[in-house]
Parts: sequence; C-alpha cells; structure tokens
Amino acid sequence: MPKILLVANNSLNREMLGRRLQRYGHEVVLAADEPASLDRAIAHLPQLALIDISLSTMHGKSAIARLRSHAQIATLPIIGLTSRAVNSRSQALAMGCDEHDTKPIQFARLHAKIANLLASDRSRSVRQLTDRPSLAPHFSAAAPGAPRSAQTLLVVDDNAMSRELLKEQLTQAGFQVYLAPEGKSALQQINQTPVDLVLLDVLMPDLDGWAILQQIRQRHSRSELPVIMVTAKNHRDDIVHAFDLGANDYLTKDSDFEVAIARIRAQLDASASRMRPVPPAPLPAQTPGSSLVLADRYQVCRCLSEDAFSQFYLARKTNAIVPTLYFIKKIDLGIAHSELWKLAETFVKQTLEDLRFLSQQDQIVEPIDFFTDNGAFYTVYPFAEGQLLCEQVAAPDGVLSSTAAIALAAEVLTLLDIFHRRRQVHTDIQLAHLLRRRQDNRLLLLDLGLTQRLLIHLSQYSAVHRKALLRQRSHIPMEQRIGQPVMSSDIYAVGILLVGALAGPQAQSLTYSETGNRLNWRAAIPSGAAVAPLLDQMLCLNHRERYASAAAALRALASYQPQVT
Repeated sequence: MPKILLVANNSLNREMLGRRLQRYGHEVVLAADEPASLDRAIAHLPQLALIDISLSTMHGKSAIARLRSHAQIATLPIIGLTSRAVNSRSQALAMGCDEHDTKPIQFARLHAKIANLLASDRSRSVRQLTDRPSLAPHFSAAAPGAPRSAQTLLVVDDNAMSRELLKEQLTQAGFQVYLAPEGKSALQQINQTPVDLVLLDVLMPDLDGWAILQQIRQRHSRSELPVIMVTAKNHRDDIVHAFDLGANDYLTKDSDFEVAIARIRAQLDASASRMRPVPPAPLPAQTPGSSLVLADRYQVCRCLSEDAFSQFYLARKTNAIVPTLYFIKKIDLGIAHSELWKLAETFVKQTLEDLRFLSQQDQIVEPIDFFTDNGAFYTVYPFAEGQLLCEQVAAPDGVLSSTAAIALAAEVLTLLDIFHRRRQVHTDIQLAHLLRRRQDNRLLLLDLGLTQRLLIHLSQYSAVHRKALLRQRSHIPMEQRIGQPVMSSDIYAVGILLVGALAGPQAQSLTYSETGNRLNWRAAIPSGAAVAPLLDQMLCLNHRERYASAAAALRALASYQPQVT
C-alpha cells in the first residue's frame, strides 16, 4: 500500500484530503506546519509527499529541504500544492518539487499525478535543495549513475526580470548560469568564457536573436555550441527560420519548465557525445552448426555482407523438418536510450507498413518477418539462390565492361522507378543489396533502404546520429547526409554503384577534388569508358543537376545505348 506524506497548515483541509487518499487505497501520514511534526512523519518513510508550499510557519522551501536532508527519503517524489495558478508550476519546480497542483484541489487530477509519480521507476540521486540534479536526460552519453559536473548556460534576454527569474530556476536545477542583456555582450561572453549552451531571445535591441545566432554559427557548429531559442514568438515561420539559421531547439516563454529542462539536458548530452553510434561487431563466418540463433528460431549460417550499421546474414529455420534458408538484415544504430528506441521502433514498423505496395513486385524481396533483439532490428526475407553483386565485383574477373554496366544501370533504374513513381526515395542502393537470381538471371533488390531511412529519422532527435549521418561517404550524397534526401539522391547512388561495378575494389577509395565540388571517379574506371557521359550527370554533387528521377535517367539511357558498341 503506497504511503503518502501530506504536509499542510490548515488542519481541516489536511484531514479531508487525507481521508480521500485513504479511500483510494493509500496509507496517509499527516504532518502539521512545524518542524517537529514533519520529523515525526518522516520517520514513517513515505513513498511520496504532498506539501503545501505556502506554509506559514515553515516555508515550503524549508520543508522540502528538510525532507531532502534525510538520506533514506532524499529521492522522495514531491508534489507541491499552491494556491495560485500563475507561475505556480515554475515556482514549485524551482523549490525542488517533481510535480505541482493548484488549490482548490481537483482530486481526479491530483490522483493521476500521484499515480504517475508512484509508477515511475526512474532512479534518483541524493539531492540537496542547493544542488538539485537534472531530470533524467533523454539522450545521455554518460554511463548510468556517472557524476555530472555543473554545466554552463548563457541566458541572453534584454528583459531583466525574465533573465533573473530564469537564472534562479536554472540554478536550482543544478546549472551554472551567466547572463547577457544584449547581443554584443553575449558574443563577448561566448568568446571569453566556456559556455555549454545558449538560451537566446529573439526580440532585442541592437542585435536581434537571429543576427546573434548567425554570428554564433560562423564560429561554432550545432554540436559544439547548442543554441535554444527562448522567445514569445510562436509562429511557424519563426520556428522554421530559427532551425534554418542553425538553432538546435525552440522554446516559447510559456513552455512547461520541466519540459524545457529536459530539452536543455537532451541538447547538452547530445553535444557532449563525441562518439558516433557503436557499429555492430563484425560477425565471424558461421557454419550450419553455429550456436548463433536469432529470436529462438533462426540459426545464422554466415554473414554475407556488412557495413557500419548493418549486417546481412544467411540463416536457416531451427528445428524445421525441411531445412529452409532465409536472408536476415540486422540494423544496429547504437540506440542506447529508451525514448529514442521507442521512436525508432515506431518508425520502423510504420515504414514497413508504408512499403507494403512492394508486395506485388517479383524483383523486390519483401520482408516476411520482423523482430527486435538486444538493441537491434531484424527483417527476414525469403531466400533466393544466386550471387550478390558485391561478391561478383570482388572476384578477380568480376568487373563489368561499359556495355554490361549500362545494362546493369537499366535494371537498377527500373527497380528504382517502382519507388519513385510513388514519390519514395530508396536511400540505400548499393551492390551489396542486389542479387543476381540463378534460376532466371534477373536482378533482385534485397533491401528497402530501412537503415538509411531510420538514421535520417533519428538524426532529427539525436546529435550522435546526426553526426553519424553526416560522416558517411560512399554512395550517400551530401543532401542525404544532412537529412534531406530527394529522388536524385538515389541516382547518385546508382552512379557510385556503376563506378564500383566498373572499377571493383578500387572504387572504395574515391576522393574529392581540391575544391570539394567534384568526385574524382574517372581515374577509377577504364579510360574512354562509354558510360562516362552518363556518370557525369549521375554524380553531380548538386542534386539539381542530376537526373531528377529513375524515369528521367532511363530516358537518357535509352537514347544513349545505341552509341555503345
């Protein structure tokens, strides 16, 4: 039976609320507005406290500090009860409460808050009022339980009252806070003092927030110095403009303070994460007797291919009367945090549902099973006998002639056109995802682009994954690496695929020109290759200069093929 401590100065209200809590199955410990009564109640070791923060003898702040000073209940969830709705939530949170409610009490609302806090399984470190810890970070790179040093925030706002109030609240939340009343002093502060994050108003004299943000971004990237806009402007165009200029997040001044703290923590933790997601460990070659079993039903035979974030297995069904082979794609983006995992899992399931239109396509292999295990996603595909193109090209005589490369381009673009006709960008066309089926020599697409789609989606929420997306090279063009793929991004990938088919392993070491505006692919393929004009347009770094879609590339290919001898 949950035990609740109720601290209030009005004895009648205290008794009435106590009886209502008892009727809902709670054990209630009552404490009056004086230290001795509170200390006696503390001895009962309650699981949650309701405190009237407008106590007359003991100030609410003192009562909360008294609770926090007892080691056995230092992490006790506290709901602060206030008589005013205006600024009451921020006031309660600044005092060290976990939640708040206003009087007169609406019991259903209060009981829902009690139930939420009691059901929470979050771990709490010992807190003192003068060193209140952060809310549990959403995307923290630190190990669980690792100590957190005070992080430095710069509040830029021309309103003195707003600056001081925000400083008080943030200080109570455990931050070190600097203040700047206008743009010039803010930029000086950033240059002279290490700052971990900037909270920036928009409407200010001298330099406005947009101009300040632009100057910050000239010296510091989003990951080096996060900037959160904190402003009364809540129009959609202002929010979009902020992100276009390089803001990490956007808060309105009436935002819930607890939510704001969580979003500040998320940006700080993401910025502190200098490592990309840990790639999956390479899988050693497996035999049919291997002990590696996935989801208690698929035994891995061997790893067919792998990249930084995925592996492609050949597996068989365990305990099947008739041995049945499958392809299994494992996606592991190093998602270590539960909130991010929930976002990822929802996205993957929805994407697989959205791609059901492929079920009627004989040359695009549709997943027949899906499961998760140990932080990774697995999609299962029916087996087809044949050879992956990456294996073919890696063979000593596997590179293609220019004529064969153009024929391959037509096959791949035809498969891509199925996606593009439905305004879908595949995002991950490469040799390792294509198989030449032995029975009819037709090309099969074994991947739906799920790895890149998921990485792009997570990059919206996690700086770690945003960096991982940006650092990719190979078949990923720049617009996709910043999270904005278009259909011509797939055309670029097909161009890289053709260079790989013509050059073999040498294609893995392609470099950019000194000016960075051109990919040096010509040196990798045979001199005078007839396919070169096609590649010229496919591999433009500016996506607007490439063929706009698979259909456009196929039209160009049709007029080009007669020239091939």
